[in-house]
Amino acid sequence: YEQTPPLAGVRLTARGFAWLDGAPQGGAGETGVIELHAHPLAASPLRLPAKLTGRGGAELLDMPPLMRDALDKFLFRQHRRSIAESRQARQPG
Repeated sequence: YEQTPPLAGVRLTARGFAWLDGAPQGGAGETGVIELHAHPLAASPLRLPAKLTGRGGAELLDMPPLMRDALDKFLFRQHRRSIAESRQARQPG
């Protein structure tokens, strides 16, 4: 397994990426690849081509429509799962 970076707060959508804990290195308009280590047991990170926006975020680039749709659906399911888990935690046992 690769050495994984420390945990950081981020927000990922099917269109972009935002750092909640600091800003990325580089200037607005620079392009590169975001490596997202979604789970410590994953053998390799998710690599997404992106362009820095200069507002602590990046716009995802060159993603085929099917992949963008799949990512959007995955993120929606994760969001709904998070809401369900928080509701269960609040319910008296």
